[in-house]
Amino acid sequence: MLAATFNQMLASLEMSYKQQQRFVADASHELRAPITSIRCNLDLLVKAPDLPATEVREALADVRSEAERMGRLVNDLLLLAHHDETRQLSSLNGCENTRPHWQKVDLDSLLLDVFHQYRPQEEDEQKAQWPRLLLQQITPVQVDGDADQLKQALVVLVDNALKYTPREGSVSLALSADANCAIVKVSDSGIGIAPEDLPHIFERFYRANRVRIRDREGSGLGLAIAQSVIQEHGGSIEVESTLGKGSTFTAKIALARE
Repeated sequence: MLAATFNQMLASLEMSYKQQQRFVADASHELRAPITSIRCNLDLLVKAPDLPATEVREALADVRSEAERMGRLVNDLLLLAHHDETRQLSSLNGCENTRPHWQKVDLDSLLLDVFHQYRPQEEDEQKAQWPRLLLQQITPVQVDGDADQLKQALVVLVDNALKYTPREGSVSLALSADANCAIVKVSDSGIGIAPEDLPHIFERFYRANRVRIRDREGSGLGLAIAQSVIQEHGGSIEVESTLGKGSTFTAKIALARE
C-alpha cells in the first residue's frame, strides 16, 4: 500500500511538472507577440523621427493596444496561478468544497446582473453590435462561494457566446436546479465548435484555427478561468456544439449547504 501510494504521488508530481512546463512555454509564446510588436513600433519611431503625424499616432495606438493586451494576459495568468494554488492547498487540507471567505451567493441575482450588463437598453437595440441576449428559465438558487469569482465565470461564458454569434443570431441564459446542483446553461446560435476542437477548448491558450484571428483581443485563457472557478466551487462544466449551428455550455455548481 505504501509503495502504491508513493508511485501515485510520483506520477502526480510528474504530471504537474509537465503541465507547468507546457504552461510556461505557452505563456512565453503568447507574451512574445505583443512584446515584439511594441519593440518594432518603438524602433520605427526612434529610427524614423520624420514620420508623418498620422503614422506616429497609428504606431503609438498600436503600442498602447498591445500593452493593454499584454496586461490582460498577465492578469489572467496571475488569476489562474491563484486558482491553482488554492485548489492544491484545499486538496491537501481535505476541504475541497469550502473556503473561509465563502458565503451563500444568490446565483440567480448574479446571472441577472450579467444579463443586464450585456443587454443593451431598448433605445440602443437597433445600434447594438451584439446578437440578441435572451433570458429563459431562472430558478432562485443559492450556492456557497465567492460572488466575484462566480460572476467572472458567468461573464466569460456569456462574452464567449456573444463573440462567436452573428448579430442576427441569439444567445440565451437559463438557470435551473436539481436535488444537488445549480445548473447554468449558456446557449447560442453561433458558429459552433468543430468536433476535433471540443476536447481542447478548456485548455489554456487553446484557440481553434478558425477563430484565432477574430479572437485577437482575448488572452486564450477565458474558458480555462471559467472552468477553474467552477471546479474550485465543487462543480463541473461541459459543452455540446454543432459546427455552424451553435453551442451550449452547461455549468453545474453544488447547492449551498443548509
